[in-house]
This record gives sequence, C-alpha cells and structure tokens, in this order.
Amino acid sequence: MANQALLTSPSILSYLFILYLLFNRDLQKQLSNHICSTALSILAILLEYIPGLLAVFFMRACFHILRDDLDKATEELRECLTKDAENSSVYLLLAEISLRQGNFNEAKSTLEAAVSYDFNVRHQPKYHLIRARLAAALNDTKEAIAILNNAVKLHCLNSPKAAEQSFFEYESLESIKFKIHLDLAKLLQLNGDLEEAEEILNDLSQQHDEVQEGQIILARCDLFLRKNDVNKALHLLSEISSDKWYYVQARKIMADIYFTHKKDKRQYIACFKYALKCSPTPEIFIAAGDAYARILEVYSRLFSQLDFSYDLAHLLLKLGNYEKCERYLRQYFDAFKSQDEKSNLCSLKLLAKNERSIHGEDNVEHLLQACRYAYALFVTSTERAFCSRLSQSIGNFYEGQHVYSKAAVYYTEGLRYDAKNIKLMLNLAHIYLITDNLEECYQQCKAVMKIDKNNDEATLMLADLMYQKNEMNTALDLFKSLLERNPNQYHALLRVMEFSLLINRRAVMDSGFNYCKGFYEWKTGNSSGALSFFSKARKDPQWGEQATYNIIEILLNPDNKVIGSEAWEKDQLHEADLRFKQKNDFKYKLMENFLLLASKDKTAPEKALNNLLRMGDDVSQDGSNVGVILGLARVYRILKQTAKAKICLKKTLNAPWNFEDANWLEECWLLLADIYIGQSKNEHALEVLKTCVKHNASCIKAMDYMGTISQKLQLWKNATTDYEKAWKLSRQRDADIGYKLAYCYLKAKMYVAAIDTSHAVLMLCPDYPKVRQEILEKARINLRV
Repeated sequence: MANQALLTSPSILSYLFILYLLFNRDLQKQLSNHICSTALSILAILLEYIPGLLAVFFMRACFHILRDDLDKATEELRECLTKDAENSSVYLLLAEISLRQGNFNEAKSTLEAAVSYDFNVRHQPKYHLIRARLAAALNDTKEAIAILNNAVKLHCLNSPKAAEQSFFEYESLESIKFKIHLDLAKLLQLNGDLEEAEEILNDLSQQHDEVQEGQIILARCDLFLRKNDVNKALHLLSEISSDKWYYVQARKIMADIYFTHKKDKRQYIACFKYALKCSPTPEIFIAAGDAYARILEVYSRLFSQLDFSYDLAHLLLKLGNYEKCERYLRQYFDAFKSQDEKSNLCSLKLLAKNERSIHGEDNVEHLLQACRYAYALFVTSTERAFCSRLSQSIGNFYEGQHVYSKAAVYYTEGLRYDAKNIKLMLNLAHIYLITDNLEECYQQCKAVMKIDKNNDEATLMLADLMYQKNEMNTALDLFKSLLERNPNQYHALLRVMEFSLLINRRAVMDSGFNYCKGFYEWKTGNSSGALSFFSKARKDPQWGEQATYNIIEILLNPDNKVIGSEAWEKDQLHEADLRFKQKNDFKYKLMENFLLLASKDKTAPEKALNNLLRMGDDVSQDGSNVGVILGLARVYRILKQTAKAKICLKKTLNAPWNFEDANWLEECWLLLADIYIGQSKNEHALEVLKTCVKHNASCIKAMDYMGTISQKLQLWKNATTDYEKAWKLSRQRDADIGYKLAYCYLKAKMYVAAIDTSHAVLMLCPDYPKVRQEILEKARINLRV
C-alpha cells in the first residue's frame, strides 16, 4: 500500500510519464543511446525514492534491451522475479531474451514457467509470437507457421477491446500483431509459399509506421531474392535514404547480394564506401570492417587450394608486395612439396621473378638453374609447351643480362620442345642479329615467315638485316610491304624515308666518295664543308686514317693560311684528335709535333725542334723527310730564325714530287715564297710559285701570292688576272681575296667589275668596312665621272 501511495505521488507520476513517452511501449522503436541513458538516469532517481518498485526494474530491463545489453536486462528481470515470481510479462520478456541469445531450452522452460504461474498467458499474442519464433529457431517451420496462423485467427482477425495500459506491457498490441504477420510472411517464404507471403506483405504495406516500413522493405527484398529477381531487390534497396534507421542493414543486404548473387567484388566494396561517404556512423564503419574481414576470410580459406595459392602469389608480385609473395610461396613449398611437381615448378619460376624484383639479378641464377634441372622431367607431349615457355623465360633473363651466348642456348633448347614457337624463334633471331651472326638470323626470320608470312617483327628484322648487308632495294621492298599491312608501323616508315633518299645514289654514302669530296672542298677553300665530308669517311678502314690527318690539318689552319707566317688560335685544337693511335707510325709522330707547335706553349717549339731533328736523322725515313723539313721550317719561323727556315725549305725545290708528299711539298714552297715576299725578293718568290702551280694549277694560295707580288709592283692588270684565278678557284668564298681583287679592279679603272666584286664580298661579310668605304663608294663616284 505504501508503494501504491508513492506511485500516485505527482512528482513520481511526472517521472513515469516522461519515461512512458520515451519508451512508447515498443521494444522495436529505435532510440539513441543518449535517450536510453537519460531514461536509465531517471529510473535510478525513482529507485532512490522507491527502492522496491517493480515497474522501475522492468523498464530498466527494457532500456537495456534497447541498448543491446541483454545480460544486464536479464539481471533486472531476475530482480523483478525475486519480488514477484508470478509476473507473466517478466517471464515473456525473459523468454524473448533467451531466444535472442540462442538459449532455446531456457526460453522453452521460461515459457512453461509463465504458463504455470498464469494460465491466461496462453491467450496473449506475445506468447504465440515467442512460441512461433522458438519453433522456427528449432527448424520446425511448419509448426511455427501453424502457431502464427492460429494467432492471426485469435488476435488479428478479431477486434478485442483495448487492454488496460500497464507499465509491464513493454510492447503495443498493434506492434505485436504486425510482427505476427511479418514473421508469418517470412516463414511462408522459407516454406516456398511465395504468393501467400507476398499477399501478406502487400496487406502490411497499406498501414504501417516508419519502423514497420523498414521491416516490410527488407522482407520484400528477401522475397524478390527467393524469386531470383535480383535486380528488383537491388533497386528496392538502392532507394533507401541514409536518414532511415534501417539504412545500414539495407546496405549490408545490398552488398551481400553483389557478393553472393552477382559475384561482383567491386560493387560489394563500393556499397560500403558509398555508405561511409553518405553517413559515416559507427555502425557503417563496423559493417565495412566486417565486409573486409569477410573477403580476407575467403582468401584465407582458399589459400589451402593449390591453384589459388599460385594465383594469389602472382597477384602479390604484380602489386609489388614482394615480401608477402615470397612468404606465401615458401609456405606453399613446405605444404605441397610432395604433391604435383609441375605446380612446384611453376611456383619456383614465380619465386625467381620475385627474387629478381627484391634483390636484383645476383640471387636469381641459382633459382633459374633449379628450374633448368626440374623441367627435364616434363618431356611428354602434353608438357612440351610448358617446357618451351620456361626455357624462353630463362633465355629472356640472360638476354636482359647481356649474356647472349647463354640466352641463345636456352632459346635453342626451347625450340627442341616446341619447334614452331614463333616468339622463341624471333628471340633467337634477335640474338643472332646482335652478335653479328647475320646468316643464322636470316635463316630464323625465313623460318618464322614460313609459319606466318605476314609476321611484322620478322619482316622488320629481315629488312634491317638486308640493310646491314647493303641490299637496300630488298630492304626497301620489305619495309613497303610491311607498311601496306600496317600503316602505323613507324619504324618501317622511317626506314622507307631513309632508303628512298639513298637508293640509286650509293656513291654519296661511300667513304671514298666522301673523302674525295672533302679533299675538293678543302682545296677550294671550304674548310667547314671539307670537315663535314672527311668526318663521314673517318670510320672507314681504308680512308679513315688519312681523313683524320686532314681533319687535324684543317683544324690547325682553318683559314688556309701559310703556317709559320700567321698566328693560330689555341682553342682550335680541342677537336684535333687522332682516331688511330699508332705510336710508332712516322706520320703520327709528325702530326704530334705539328699539334705541339700549335699549342703555343713557350717550351713547345724547342721540344718540337728536338723531336723533328731526331726524326730527320733517321735514315730509315728518307721518303718522309719533306714532312720533317716542313716541321723544322715552321719551328724556325716561330723562333724568328728565318734564315735557317729558308735553308731547310730550299732543299725541297729539287725534291721529287709524289702523291704521298704532295701536300707537304706545296706547304714548303708556299712558306718559302712567303719568306721571299717578306724579304722583297719577288723574282725568287715567283719562281717558287711557278713550281707550285706547275704541280697544282688549282693552288689558291699560289695565285694569291702571285697577285700580291704584282700588286706590290703596281702591275694592276697582272694582279687582277692572278686574283681572278684565285677568286674563281675559291668559288668566291674567300672575302680577303675578293677584297684584293676589287681593289685591283679599282686601281685598273675597271669600276663595274670592282662594284660587282664588292657586292659579292659584302654578301659574304656584310660588316666588311674597307670594301664599302675604300672600294665600292669610290668606284661608284669614278663611274659617274
């Protein structure tokens, strides 16, 4: 009576009213943890006022259930039973908790206890619902359906008066009826009665609240799946927004459909990624974690399967996870070393690739050798292709290491197992091409084209081979045929362009032609052009040495001056390097001294002089003394010992002329003429120059010197004649000779010729001030007069 009086107290009733609003007498209502915690705090305050109030313990149990804390809910309910052992509502809630925990025997005994204390409990719909769920949990579907059908007849079809409200009624009658129909629809689906289940769900859809709506949608989705209408189920679930309480559960079901029915792992993960993006709640993160754990569980379970373990290791290798790949492979060897040898060999090969990725090339060879010895086991007709591929892999390894001999051995051995393996044949042909074994390369390419006459790679290799053999017409035809089949083959297109330029003009590619062309350009005053042509001939064994010496001489004297009478720039020497380092060759030694003279080192002339004197004393080199004389004369001119230079040079006037010494003889005569001109001994100079022209009528410098002598003697017509020859021989590319010619034209009163020559010089050197001021303008004035 005291408790009843307290219960009617206004302050306590206000607390209970708040709790009633929060709880709403429906265990299925989704309440947040904050609301449940608030309710439990209020109930704790009530217990301070009324420590033994049963309604408080019961409601505390209900809120613990909403928080999914079933153990504490059980404790609260046990506390209720210690105070009132005949409360049927407590027994029903205990039975439901036991059912959730999977304690079916305890749930059954609790229901029996409820009936023993209150026989009327059998008329409550909740009692029938729990009995049906217990039967369904025990896989007695028909019994569960029968119980629910009976409950529908007793409680759902009739409309009894509403029961008196009580704090021990933790769930509304409407909610219980809904659950009875929903569970009946689910059990009918399990039993295969899909049409009847669909009819029940349609009836439920007509009148429901938000909580019931989610359960109906999920049940309908399950119905679609049982009808094998997966797309409808996915469409239904995809329309659920993230603000719904059942959104997480819907996403789980949706992901499971993709994983189980669609076999789409990407969409399986995408479901959770999208959910995390839209609603990053703890429930979503837990669901996503469970999804990833499920995938790992599948992989771990399949790892014990032989083929899958190899595929998994191969995938890890591609992903760059080398350590994990190696660990899996070594575990595989330990577990399966006594089983299929071929699979062991495949994994051994994969392990070699993994070792190569981790440690480089050094630690791989022993694994490849293991493969080499192992694949000898597989020589049956069904395993030849496998052995051929393995041999190719080993060959590829050695080719990557540039060990071409071993690569060729393995490619050849692979062809023994599969003689028509085009890839192996092309690999072997490539090795032959690299090692300059052109005939074997040709045979391999032909063999490939017998199998596949339109093989692009074989055609390319064969065409390049023909090019190396200087059969350009054949190579051009092969490249053209390849382009007709594959217009995007740019390697072939480039070759066609190159060959089209070269075909029928083979001479321009010949080293001998380039040497001759360079010599011509050199002697006509085009030093840069001569260098270009001589450079093309440098690599030729026949013409290369002489071309190199000529390049050095041009670099020492690019302006074609007489060495010994002009100064040379030191920076012209950096390109003058010999290709042929023959230390005992006389010409090589002579050229070394020429380079030494050009270095402008203060001690260089003395060193060169000593070297040249020793060379001149060598009687075995009589035939090459002209070169030594030229070197000595240049040294003496540098040392300002002109008399000694002249004495040396006079020796060459009676020397026999030959092709080998022709250039040196000409240099000697020109240097001697330069000395005579400097000493005003013009007649002696002319005699020397006539000797030079006698042997080389195209000697530009000789004509230039002759013009200089005539100019000094003011013989303007003679001077113009000599300068005209020099200007013509230089192909009008020497501005200094052009200036001299124009000046002599002016002095000879040949004004038109002077103007034309001045324009030609200005075309070469627009900044030549003397031509414009001293010749061109004066010639124009004199022409007007």
